[in-house]
Amino acid sequence: MLVTSPVGAKRNSTLTELSANRLSGIVLDSQATDIRSTFINTAADPQPGGVSAGAFFDANSTIGGAIAASIGATAKNGGRVGFILVAPPGLDGSARITRNSNGTSVAVSLEETLVHELTHFRNQSNQQTLLAFPDSAASIYVDPALAAARTAANSANAQAATVQVLRRFTEEITARHIHWRVRTEIGVVPVLNNSIQPAQLGIAALEYFVELSGVFAPVANGYVQEINRRGAVAQLNQVAMWLNVCAFYAFSDKPEQDGDSRQLFRLAAAWAAAEAAKSAPLADLPEAQGLAPLLRDFQ
Repeated sequence: MLVTSPVGAKRNSTLTELSANRLSGIVLDSQATDIRSTFINTAADPQPGGVSAGAFFDANSTIGGAIAASIGATAKNGGRVGFILVAPPGLDGSARITRNSNGTSVAVSLEETLVHELTHFRNQSNQQTLLAFPDSAASIYVDPALAAARTAANSANAQAATVQVLRRFTEEITARHIHWRVRTEIGVVPVLNNSIQPAQLGIAALEYFVELSGVFAPVANGYVQEINRRGAVAQLNQVAMWLNVCAFYAFSDKPEQDGDSRQLFRLAAAWAAAEAAKSAPLADLPEAQGLAPLLRDFQ
């Protein structure tokens, strides 16, 4: 089992999830069977939809070409349970995150990989709440009618619904924020401390929305692609709304750290909305910070 403790944020989260029996284990994908019985002992059987706990595990015990994956399921007590799988490159330090659009990439360590996945895992219950958000919510979508239309156009593919795009944005931006904090903790990036300006996080999120949307927005849905075609005002307003959703997620087991991150996301959302209201948005900006990797890290 891959549970080590060189980084405080990862160690604390791992121990919390393990001690609560929510996390069955963190293992190499080739060794997933080592935690199968642990998972089955705590997972609901059957799972929602009728599949047995064993069949659910078996169907999710490989991760293809991914560096790692957090797998969540319904627990016997009605809560959430699951496990994290890591591919060999994620363990040996050779893993790289690659931009499919141009082939550039950035290295990612085991510590960074695990804290990213643990952020996903910590927010399993929040994921379920988020998935109930309606496409008609004007506080979540710049264009609710477009959100609903893109869901309807993908009715045969639930993973291409617009709310899934929102979920993936929220998942990836929050996890990449914790990834960034770990990078500063272990000195990978030259930041003197973890304090950043809300505008810097807002700009980093905007870069993801505009330049790295493949991380969270499948072309089949098309909502983000259409908002991007509308220009800076629509982009900023949508990013503002979704950063506010990110503030609903959990970032740390320590209340003061969790509160700091939530407040930073709320302030970044306010910055994006204020920037959208300017006559000349995005005219004078500080350097993006607060997510990892950043657009400029890909080489």
